[in-house]
Amino acid sequence: MTQLKVNISSRLTSTSDVDDQAAGIYYVTYCVSDASGNAAPCVTRVVYVVVDQSAPELTLLGADTVYVDVITGKYNEPGFTAIDKTDGDLKTAVQVTGSVDIFKIGSYTLTYTVQDAQANIATATRTVIVRDLVFPTITNDEMKAGNIVEVQLQSVFVDRTVPADNYSNGTFGPRFTYVISPSTAQGDADVDTRVKGTTVVTYKVTDESMNQTTLVINYVVEDYIAPVISLNTLDTVYHNVNDPYTPVKASVTDNLYDNTQVSLTRTSNVNPFQLGLYTDTYTATDASGNVTVRNRWVRVLDNESPEISSKVGPVVKLGLFSNVLLSDYLKLTDNYDSPKLLGDNLKVTFNDVNFYEEGVYAAVFETNDNSGNMSQAYTLLIEISSAYERVTNGVGSITNGSLMSVYPNPSNGIFNVSIDLPSQEEVTVAIYDMMGNQVVDVVTGQLQTGSYTVDMTGKAAGMYFVRMTAHNQVFNQKVIID
Repeated sequence: MTQLKVNISSRLTSTSDVDDQAAGIYYVTYCVSDASGNAAPCVTRVVYVVVDQSAPELTLLGADTVYVDVITGKYNEPGFTAIDKTDGDLKTAVQVTGSVDIFKIGSYTLTYTVQDAQANIATATRTVIVRDLVFPTITNDEMKAGNIVEVQLQSVFVDRTVPADNYSNGTFGPRFTYVISPSTAQGDADVDTRVKGTTVVTYKVTDESMNQTTLVINYVVEDYIAPVISLNTLDTVYHNVNDPYTPVKASVTDNLYDNTQVSLTRTSNVNPFQLGLYTDTYTATDASGNVTVRNRWVRVLDNESPEISSKVGPVVKLGLFSNVLLSDYLKLTDNYDSPKLLGDNLKVTFNDVNFYEEGVYAAVFETNDNSGNMSQAYTLLIEISSAYERVTNGVGSITNGSLMSVYPNPSNGIFNVSIDLPSQEEVTVAIYDMMGNQVVDVVTGQLQTGSYTVDMTGKAAGMYFVRMTAHNQVFNQKVIID
């Protein structure tokens, strides 16, 4: 009989106790029977369930070796990833051990560790190197351009050069080597201040990271202290105008040199005959060329009050109905300011004159110069009488001296000639010596009032005459030249 083979896999049945969540030995049994109920012998499969043995995959982001500058730098963690085939993303389970001290040079190791649920462990390490790339410094606050330090001759030398480094490990202080050449036994620069000259000193600093800095300083030994000028007066002195000016002699001292090796000169623009602020300038220079300049301020001022007097005597005698300016009868004098200026400042403080009634009257006058000096009050007496000549628009009989004044008198050679005429006319003013020789031509022309400065400082001392020719008359006044 012929047998037919038919696929009856669809009639296959199985039983199993497999637990894939727990390790162990399990069995799966397979059985099958045909449509006629004929059963085949059952077959059993043994299933072994074991624990996960694959470690997670741990990956460091960034470089395995990271460099950080000591003190000024900062370590920023680049990051990492951790993936497990069974447990998935385990980044939050990663543990990092180790630390980085950015204030201390060295090599630091950071260890990264992660494990999955089956205790499979993955590790990785990153090296962080803290290093010093900053060079040490060498400073000297006294150093000038060209690395020059000026050292005073015959002084005690103090080396003010200071080395410094940015790094200190906190235990032994800055770890650097400091070399000075040439140096003393005490470790400072060897500079001899006893003689003038230049000493070249080399400073070299090397830190523990072998960063090296070199500084060369030229120490120039010389006398740098300037002489000291003493004015022997106050800084500002006051001098009366028209008085001869003789300055108080200044003196000078020096730290090294005597007076034979220090020059002292004076320049001056003082004009004692003109008000103003002037200077005596003293310049001292020692043998090393150190220079000191000092000024004395000289204030030329006027402290003398002007004076008022009468041109015609103590009493002005006028006829009834006269018409005059009483100020025309006044003589105004000052050691500096002109009569015209004094006249501009003239004030009447009292006046009871009545030209239409006989009697004796008074007028009181005051004036001041441009320096603010006030004259004493002057009382001019006026007698009005029909017995006297009537005067209109002018001055009657006036003494010769009232027409011309000379001041200061005596004089050191510079004086003023002031004229004050009743009306404008042809005038000639000149200076004559005792022999009658004309020595200075002062002024010629149509004049009435004015003040003229005469400089006879180059003439011999003695008596001279100021001669004025006016209105066909000659007026002379003596002037003494000291």
